[in-house]
Amino acid sequence: MARAGEQPWPQLAADTAEVGVLSFPAAPLGAEGDVPRVGSPNLYSRDPEGFRDHDAVLVQVLVDRASRAILRGHTGATAPEDRTTS
Repeated sequence: MARAGEQPWPQLAADTAEVGVLSFPAAPLGAEGDVPRVGSPNLYSRDPEGFRDHDAVLVQVLVDRASRAILRGHTGATAPEDRTTS
């Protein structure tokens, strides 16, 4: 997550600022093995400090879980943490 004053994507920063979005965390969804990247969930804030480090961690946890679900749907495979032993 970029810090205040950092602009890793200057055009995106300019375009989003025009509509009042001053900060947002995003993470790629999918993109594991032969599964292509399918998008990303994005959260938006009008506050330039609207998100903290723990917010980026939570977004990544959610994206990881969703990516595993997409992978299971794509391959029909069961992820190791989803298997139960009898």
